[in-house]
Amino acid sequence: MLDVEVLRGTLLGLDVIVTPNLIEAAELARVPVRELETNLAARVDVARLLTGLGAAAVVLKGGHGHEDPVRDLLLEAGRAPVWFGHRRTPGGKLRGSGCRFATRLAAELALGRPLTAAARSAGEFVAARIAGIARS
Repeated sequence: MLDVEVLRGTLLGLDVIVTPNLIEAAELARVPVRELETNLAARVDVARLLTGLGAAAVVLKGGHGHEDPVRDLLLEAGRAPVWFGHRRTPGGKLRGSGCRFATRLAAELALGRPLTAAARSAGEFVAARIAGIARS
């Protein structure tokens, strides 16, 4: 298991892009997850805290939230928040969706796409996969 203090104290300071879900973000920020499940402003606060610890950007995945459409947040250090939405798929469960998102994001960035476009594309990719599984 990853040591949260190592992540907070060392890895975030390496100017990385982090892609936590709401549960992971709550643990990193030391706030109750229920606060992030329903409060979009609290999500922005947590993303700002993580960029304040040294992350270059945070893509906070909203799938564990209660809203529909699902709201994902991109916050780059020193910039305004950008929100992406996609329909919540009833019964749509995909184990490893966060890993798929992060991998697709990295691939998009490796192709030279800007972070906002890469995050939008990665989110659409995962949402389509989840919707496909729910239809099967």
